[in-house]
Amino acid sequence: MKLVVTAATPDAVAAAIRNGADEVLLSPRIRAEEISALFPYARSRGVALSLDFSRSCADQELARRAALLETLYPLGLDGVLAGDAGLLRMSRNAAPGCAVMWGGPCQNQDDLAFAAANGCAAAVLSPYLPSGVVLTLSKTSPLPVAVWALCPLCPGGDQNSCLLGKVRSPDTCGFLCRTLAFAGDETILKTRDFCLLGRLRELSQHQPRLTALVTSPDPSPEGVGFFARTARAAADGEYFDELALHRAYAALGLDTPTDAPYVSVGDIYYREGKAETHRLVPETEKYGGSSGYERKVPVRALAVAVAGEPLRLAVDDYRKHTLFVEGSVPVRDAANPTDGEELNAVWRDLPPPYICADAKTRIDPHLRVDLADAQKLRETAMDRLSEQRLSLLERPGGQYAPEQKLLPRADKPCLTVRVAKMSQVTPELMRLPPERLYIPLAEASGDPVRAEDMVRSETVPVAVFPRVVTEGERAEVSARLKMLHTIGFREALTYSPGQAVMALRHGFTPRADWNAASSQTLRHAKLMGVISCTLAPWLTLEQIRELNHLTDTEMIVYGRLPLLLARQCLIRKRSGVCSCDNMKNELSDGQGGLLPLMRESGHGTLVCDSHKLWMEPHRKQWRHIGLWAARLDFATENAKECVQIAAAFLGRGEFQEPNTTTVGFYAPAARKRRFFR
Repeated sequence: MKLVVTAATPDAVAAAIRNGADEVLLSPRIRAEEISALFPYARSRGVALSLDFSRSCADQELARRAALLETLYPLGLDGVLAGDAGLLRMSRNAAPGCAVMWGGPCQNQDDLAFAAANGCAAAVLSPYLPSGVVLTLSKTSPLPVAVWALCPLCPGGDQNSCLLGKVRSPDTCGFLCRTLAFAGDETILKTRDFCLLGRLRELSQHQPRLTALVTSPDPSPEGVGFFARTARAAADGEYFDELALHRAYAALGLDTPTDAPYVSVGDIYYREGKAETHRLVPETEKYGGSSGYERKVPVRALAVAVAGEPLRLAVDDYRKHTLFVEGSVPVRDAANPTDGEELNAVWRDLPPPYICADAKTRIDPHLRVDLADAQKLRETAMDRLSEQRLSLLERPGGQYAPEQKLLPRADKPCLTVRVAKMSQVTPELMRLPPERLYIPLAEASGDPVRAEDMVRSETVPVAVFPRVVTEGERAEVSARLKMLHTIGFREALTYSPGQAVMALRHGFTPRADWNAASSQTLRHAKLMGVISCTLAPWLTLEQIRELNHLTDTEMIVYGRLPLLLARQCLIRKRSGVCSCDNMKNELSDGQGGLLPLMRESGHGTLVCDSHKLWMEPHRKQWRHIGLWAARLDFATENAKECVQIAAAFLGRGEFQEPNTTTVGFYAPAARKRRFFR
């Protein structure tokens, strides 16, 4: 099983290489001059180095990442983990010889189909998938898949389950999902890490091509080395020291990790203050009963000694690096012939990082080989093998070329409305009318009579996919799509490229709410057939103005932005009773604000920001930056408030500004408050 370990510093990269990683994912914040010296070290040990581009970014940051990729590509960079369609497109242009892993992460077969269709070498599965789905997808996938073997159950583990990092900033996260404080009491829940280390052997037996990804909870070199060693032993099926793993987590102040999503039993949350205090197992401590761990490169040797001909030695490293060398001619000596095992002992005595996995020698009778000459022959062979392993294969050159700047739209943006409930849709709202009405798929299909009325109105209705569609939910979502298509719905709002593939297959024209932040993402969406993209809420108005609006773009100008999608019902965690449909369920933000909780598909909970985004006073600033539409997102508002707010944005009425509002990241000069801290 292939083991991929994330690392943020050069020392952590070296620790991962020494301790069993087959590939190391480099942080995009790492500098080229810091890491360049490690490429020969990694290649000599057969370890691949890749860049971790799992988080979306704006054009300026994308250009910086492209420059980093173009610098490391000639040094032998092996791959890229791309979690965004724009980063995927940029990576293929800047480094066409690099293998790209899609880090979506994948929830179902449509996500895997998207990755395969775009030339990805592998795809990462969501850590929230149960065991049966993981095994099914790994067997039916058109490309190799990777699973998270150790990761936080937060943005690092599944970006589709936590939107806080995308709302706050593309590269940082407030870790709201780590600590959840309920309003009105002292209940505090913390999120465990996800761990499949104890099940890697079972998974490798079902699917040998599986890749395991590991993110150490301790980013220090010692922590990365320890968790890499633990994962390597678990992946090889030799020894899994679960007790040492638990002690290390306790030393970090964290509760023991869980495999609850995989086994569908247990809980991903724990009460604060349970962790015991232990020292982190040091890197020098014995591992699995042996005196440490040092990565070795296996080689095999085959020697032939024939009378009257030079001694010939062939060396192979099992990775298509094979070479042949010749030494001196053996002499005939019937009284003191050389035995084949004597030569095999010479071939087995290899310098680090090599280890002889197999040695065979065929020697004619009555021949004597000088062992000193054989040692020189071995040294020559290993030197040449090292040179061959360090040499770079010729790869096609690449270059990232930013999109040519296009003129922005001259017309003013239209108004679109997204509702959470069918009860928020009234005749008064439809008479305004908004250009598009986004309504959840379940709400529209659950009331076909009103859905037909929407189709006959001036406003075009758009079916909104659930934020996450797992493999087990695909059949239900497909049935709802077919029903709405029969009624007359023709457009669908999707939250991932895989959902766009599903929408196209059912005859819908997709719109995208992928938190698009770069021109490359807009270009990729347009090539897929997506007709509009909702822009990331952490962009500034200036960044939106500088975007190439290659497809229609819309910006959220009102509403509670989503922070976190919890896969388990948080209300049930608090009281033991589910009351998801109660609009008054709230979390505390630790600053006196309240975070509304809303039910999501699959009995999950969507945590929304305590402050409402309110951009109406800044209308002049966002009306001429190239937008197709301005969107109002209604969550907890009643039907009357929906009409009043929409009328105010259309300039047909007034609505008193809510008490707690924010302009988010859009207008830094006028920012009252960002988001939850």
